[in-house]
Amino acid sequence: MGVMDYRLPFFERAQRVFEITFLFHERGPVNHKLNCTYSSRISRIMIRGINLSILAPADFRTMYSSIQRCDVFASSFIWNSYTLVGLVICKLFRKKVIVLEEAWVVLPGLRFRIQRTLMRMVSKRIDAFFLGQSGGEPQKQFLVFCGVAPEKIFVTNEYPGHVYSEVQPRHVALPFNAHEKVILYLGRLVEVKGVEYLIKAFSIVEKECNDAALVIAGDGPLRKDLEKLARQLGLHKIHFIGYVSDVHAKSYLFARSCMVVVPSIMTDMGAEGGPMVVVEALSAGRPVIGTNAFPHSSFILDGVNGYVVPERDVAALAERILDLLKTTSVTSTNVLKTFSAIKGYDYQLEQLQKTVSYVIREKTKT
Repeated sequence: MGVMDYRLPFFERAQRVFEITFLFHERGPVNHKLNCTYSSRISRIMIRGINLSILAPADFRTMYSSIQRCDVFASSFIWNSYTLVGLVICKLFRKKVIVLEEAWVVLPGLRFRIQRTLMRMVSKRIDAFFLGQSGGEPQKQFLVFCGVAPEKIFVTNEYPGHVYSEVQPRHVALPFNAHEKVILYLGRLVEVKGVEYLIKAFSIVEKECNDAALVIAGDGPLRKDLEKLARQLGLHKIHFIGYVSDVHAKSYLFARSCMVVVPSIMTDMGAEGGPMVVVEALSAGRPVIGTNAFPHSSFILDGVNGYVVPERDVAALAERILDLLKTTSVTSTNVLKTFSAIKGYDYQLEQLQKTVSYVIREKTKT
């Protein structure tokens, strides 16, 4: 992947402390001055619905020469061709390996049992884990379950690239009157996001609250199916606006909405590591309704800055949407107060320094 806006502040801080060379899959939408190289064109294959990337020869050569010169190799996710190839090279040169991991839940099925067995084997050969996603604790429990020693796991949390309550909004045209209360979904339109359950819940909400409206900001392979579902349900106050990347437009959408809904689900293909939109919405002072299908729900405090509902439960989701539409107790001030308690990029850097110090210290013992 390229550099995402919510990663850049952390990467910039890390580059000031460590001598780092980043290897990115693509350039991405964010301008930056990081010391980096970009990978060759990535080959991808699909096996039983799993999207796998194959390391290009040029990337292998880059990694091989870079690992020779480095003290520590860091990569994202155990189940990543860069991580697996880098791990082999590191063992060859006796280098230390740090992995940022998102996996947090044990799913049923033969494929996941095999994957879990392989993860146990691989994780024991990784020197430390840096858990920067979703508060980290669910991932820590998962890694301990996979046999990783707790002292090898360093937990931090995610933080948005922008505090949206401070970002100047740019108007986005919406077909709703000023008095109508906008419910916002912002994210990809793929199965794991559970948007169909939000649309079904809104069919209940629309009947009970005639001044409620739903905005779907995002794109993906399910967009046409979701638009068809909205038509079949006879919804009148739903609007699909496509993918929104501009931070000023996002700021407007947060400001115009009265809540953000993140209806994620677990599927037979996996679960989300943690939608960044949760902390983005909180930074804008907007309450969030999430589900128990992602770890970021730990940031949501029932009745204080939103609600957590069971995944796929349309009735419970509709009930909580109606609660937020009617309540006056979940205020922007209260939501921003809970956001202020989330630790930021300096804390991430502090935890990364502890992680690197740990693997270097362990290296001197061997």
